[in-house]
Amino acid sequence: MKTCNIYTLKGLVFLFFIVSYESIGVSSTGVSPGEIRVKKEDSMVKVFVPPIVRQGEKSKLIIAIRSLYPWKMNYKFPLKITIKPQDGINFEKKEFKKEDAAANEKERIVFFIPFMASAKGNFKVVVKTEYSVCKEDMCRSYWGSTAVFINVMVTVGEK
Repeated sequence: MKTCNIYTLKGLVFLFFIVSYESIGVSSTGVSPGEIRVKKEDSMVKVFVPPIVRQGEKSKLIIAIRSLYPWKMNYKFPLKITIKPQDGINFEKKEFKKEDAAANEKERIVFFIPFMASAKGNFKVVVKTEYSVCKEDMCRSYWGSTAVFINVMVTVGEK
């Protein structure tokens, strides 16, 4: 009979907790730890936070809005993203339109939004999206906000 070591037991308990937590729908995080997903039946908004952010160094927040088949992005609608950061996180620009996108396609639009942290700590950033998706016979418009957290790390050699 094999004995079960304490690390295996802790791992199983942790796995059970994560599976239980996800199954009740508490989490809105995506596949990676820094990914937040807001999914609807016709579209999805993803916000990617960099895994490492250091004070005084430039980083990028990535925001992707994707339509889900058979829906397409409606570029006749005045698409807009507004960023509302907590003090300590500085964005060069806080409002973005479709012209500011890095990728602008039928099914998705992607923004790379540069920022810099002026302090260390955990900071809340509210991302407000306004967009529309359409299929042959109808369109839907959405206005919503998502809060993401940016954890600014201590750099090597600092206390």
